[in-house]
Amino acid sequence: MTTEQGLEPVAGYTNCTVDRTDPEATTATCVIDQELRPGAAATISTTTNPLLVKVQEDAGGPHVYAVAVTAVGVPDGQATTTPGPKLALRPVAPIPRGPGGAARFGVTVGASATTLDAVGAEISGGIGDTTDLRVGLRNAGRTATVPGTSPTALVTMPAGVEVTRVADGCTADTGGYLCTVTQRLRPTQPALFDFGVRIIGNARTTGTVTISTGSPRPTRPADAGAPTAGPANRGVASDSAAISWMTPVGETSTAPIAGALAGAALLLLGGGIFLARRRGAGRQDLRATAP
Repeated sequence: MTTEQGLEPVAGYTNCTVDRTDPEATTATCVIDQELRPGAAATISTTTNPLLVKVQEDAGGPHVYAVAVTAVGVPDGQATTTPGPKLALRPVAPIPRGPGGAARFGVTVGASATTLDAVGAEISGGIGDTTDLRVGLRNAGRTATVPGTSPTALVTMPAGVEVTRVADGCTADTGGYLCTVTQRLRPTQPALFDFGVRIIGNARTTGTVTISTGSPRPTRPADAGAPTAGPANRGVASDSAAISWMTPVGETSTAPIAGALAGAALLLLGGGIFLARRRGAGRQDLRATAP
């Protein structure tokens, strides 16, 4: 039995093993040492001897999570001899011939609140220097992103900074680079893209990282409690952060760190980078990103 990430097989039998190494799915394999004669039919009990699937606590929705079950015959001697409870079959009345040895079904999960925050950065150095730049987004919500939503980050560089290496997962786009997140992001998990850049001028303007969630983005209530469902903005830019150029020691900047980017700024305080973003009229949240 293979379940899409967001679901979890519950086996608990000595003749079943669970493989969680695939980032896209989890598989439970059970070898059942029982004879099934030609034309006979059997099933797994749903009461006394069930094979269960549970929804993970951080599963995002709305989404129908897929489960696939495959049945194959194996040679004698494959079953485990380890003592303990084992998954077993019970005979049932013959059933019409099915589509083969595989079947699929879905588990429906209702809507949840997933919040994505843009992650900016500061470029340090002087004209002619090359450096790495890591920017992207982070899941700041309480549930994982819904499979198939593919959030994006549009990255624009400050004037005077050229890209020497385009990050994997990013392509040139109007005014910058469009980076697409293909994996499921669990709460607090980032998706960061590594660019190589060279400083070629001293304009010292501010670049941006603007993200699109690919699904309705929740709004935060005034008391900063649990997010609530906000207006749908599918495919619309929903959040941004700055890419700024730090002033090298001994030089004077001709532009503020945050430039003219309204509602977002990067501040360097006590060795940590903090992302300040306006969340509604007259209010700001101060959220720490990685130093």
